[in-house]
Amino acid sequence: MIELVDRVAYSLFSEVPVALGLPSVYKSYCCVCGRRSRRGPTWKLADGLVHGWEIDSHWKRMIERREGLRCEVCGSVSRFQYLARVIMEELGALDLGYDSFSDYAKSVHFKRLRVAEVNGCGALHGYLDLNPELAYSEYGSEDPAIPSEDLAQLSYRDREFDLVLTSDTLEHVPQLSTALGEVERVLKPGGRHIFTVPVVWDGRKTRQRALLDGERIVHLYSPSYHGVWDAQSPDRLVFHEFGEDALDYLQTPATKIKVRRHPGNPSISVFVAVKAEDDQRPRPAGG
Repeated sequence: MIELVDRVAYSLFSEVPVALGLPSVYKSYCCVCGRRSRRGPTWKLADGLVHGWEIDSHWKRMIERREGLRCEVCGSVSRFQYLARVIMEELGALDLGYDSFSDYAKSVHFKRLRVAEVNGCGALHGYLDLNPELAYSEYGSEDPAIPSEDLAQLSYRDREFDLVLTSDTLEHVPQLSTALGEVERVLKPGGRHIFTVPVVWDGRKTRQRALLDGERIVHLYSPSYHGVWDAQSPDRLVFHEFGEDALDYLQTPATKIKVRRHPGNPSISVFVAVKAEDDQRPRPAGG
């Protein structure tokens, strides 16, 4: 009931003003830090990305809220707030009485898990880092303290992790099925890969924008980049744009996958892939 009241109040006093270009007047609850704060759009989708993605004004607005509605306290945007919510629900944190991820992250229940965060989960990373067993990596990292991991060839052992987190990463990986197989390999039986990818649920099908031919990138459509459009960083190149059939592309043989869609923003989706309890098949690293 509290969540319903919060949702209605948020719609009236936050979403409506924001849609009109006005600041939010409602303090929304953030399940990452457990605090309430006003939030408003601080990010705009680049025209080049809108054109290449072929999305309409509704989806542009939803994606801008996905990445731009930010908690003033911890800095978590809507995508990471919903990711935190799903993690807590999947791991039973709410049943244990934890209302925020910040509280759950301090608990023995979370700290005893073996967790891999492959590329940072925004402001959520600061709380994930409270886990002494966290394996945190950033692709292409030049910081000696932060290892670089290639999702298509992870360095981790078979069946090492209870939880693997990736957020808006898989769409940039050319070897999608290989990467998903690698995550499956390093998960313990019963372990979870909880992740986000951008999905436009408007009836379109998933399409591959680019592919690798040896070391050469072959563009099937005009190049599209996420992040800062003008920078056009190679690791931000989009290889896959996901549509209504996303689950068909994100399923692996030994996992059961489902999607959790945000009740108020169709552009926010969190996928949960659970590895079968009885899967003991050894798989070589990178295979």
